[in-house]
Amino acid sequence: MFKTLREPRRSRRAAMAGRSFPARMCVVMSADRGPKKPPAKDQARFFPVPIEAIDAQILQMDLYVRPGSNSNAPPTLYKSAGYEYSLAARDRLADQGIKFFYIPVSQHKVFREMLARQMNGTFEDKSRPAPERAHIIRASCSKMIEDTLLLPGQPEPIAAVGAIAESFLNWSESDPNGFSYLLDMSQHDFYTTTHMVNVGVGCGMLVKAAHPGDHAMFTAAVRGGLLHDLGKRNIDPGILNKEGKLDAAEWELIKSHPTVGYNELKESGLVSEDILAMVRDHHERLDGKGYPNGLKADQITELARICAIVDVFDAITAARPYRGPTPPEDSLKIMSQGRGTQFDPILFDTWAGLVKDLVKKDPSRAPPSTGELPQISLDALIPNAFEDTKDAVRFASEGMRGSDFDGADRRRHPRSHCDIRAAAKFVQQCKRYPVTIGEPFGVLITDISRGGMQLRTPWPLSLGDEIDLHAPLPGGKNLLQRARVVRVRRAKDGGWSAGIMFIAQESQAAA
Repeated sequence: MFKTLREPRRSRRAAMAGRSFPARMCVVMSADRGPKKPPAKDQARFFPVPIEAIDAQILQMDLYVRPGSNSNAPPTLYKSAGYEYSLAARDRLADQGIKFFYIPVSQHKVFREMLARQMNGTFEDKSRPAPERAHIIRASCSKMIEDTLLLPGQPEPIAAVGAIAESFLNWSESDPNGFSYLLDMSQHDFYTTTHMVNVGVGCGMLVKAAHPGDHAMFTAAVRGGLLHDLGKRNIDPGILNKEGKLDAAEWELIKSHPTVGYNELKESGLVSEDILAMVRDHHERLDGKGYPNGLKADQITELARICAIVDVFDAITAARPYRGPTPPEDSLKIMSQGRGTQFDPILFDTWAGLVKDLVKKDPSRAPPSTGELPQISLDALIPNAFEDTKDAVRFASEGMRGSDFDGADRRRHPRSHCDIRAAAKFVQQCKRYPVTIGEPFGVLITDISRGGMQLRTPWPLSLGDEIDLHAPLPGGKNLLQRARVVRVRRAKDGGWSAGIMFIAQESQAAA
């Protein structure tokens, strides 16, 4: 039926296992020469796995593929359990445009055990530097969290999170320094799965620092951190990463995610009450201005307080579509505004000391601090600090300092609309751009005040970027001014705008 490849003589089963077929013919024949199919009850239940996630091995699970570019086609069996799978076979699949395997949900436990073995082998492979090992392990953990989001109500992925927590405990005991690199403080993007992994790692590290030797609390903290944003499954990523004003419906959706995650996990019966409270209450505040229930002080469990600190830290440090990552030390300065009101002061100080120690030991693991007090307030980045939803989302969209905000007048200085083309040069960049530092690019000034400007820019700038502006003024004079980006958002026409704050002297006019 299939064309025989030139290869050494071996058994028919081994020959079939190593063969590569066109995507439309990627099937393995069973003993009766008919295409093997999964049991009827499982035919429609698969979970996707990137082909890179499967190493060379004798398979213990069935691998399916979707033929060609038809994403709606039912998966077709590629190789059965017991067959050999090689890296060469993976390369051939990649050449055919195959990016994912599909594995029956009924075999998730087998996949989970395989992934755990791979992660343990990676962690113990001291021939690789710790950051490289951590990167590989984070990717595997993200895959398991992805499965939890893809398969609502299924016990297998939730059980996998428990296995990850046990592995984290063993690694943190056997190689604390290597384990610490699982906390990504550098260039990671804010996606739900990577964020949940980072929060799980950070919660474990904070418990280990605050309660050394309490293994049960460590594993509970990791499990809760890995599951804390489960309720965001059905929230549009565009809302989660939105820069600018959230409308009332969007804000209510965001506020619902702790309760949604809590209810799903409670219904599963697979996690303890302390983990459930951690998932439900990680956005509560000591001063009672959090959500979803406005709990205060001792009403919030210690695990939920721990998760609140690590959750906000990762949210600030992570890169967003509209800005680059915020250095850890700068993030801690921003968070210190909430010490004692939003965050438990003792736990916050413990976390701050832990983070500073990690950066001191290896400065390369995080972008350096700007050396200045950040001009963005915690309330601007974390709008749930306000009791009034309308004020919260409005303030977040403005990106001003807390001391500048007034419910009646949200601008510090009056602004004048204008239409002035100007040249800008980066002095500091928080992410990569088409131009380098010192290379000019064009912007349009659309309004101006004594304290700053509104610019239209060719690309989304990043919070914390610093630029020098040179603009012609009436009367033959020029505006020369240094400024910092404090707000970025998409304009109604699809372009990008940036709010900048003057950081040197008041704007000067030069002849």
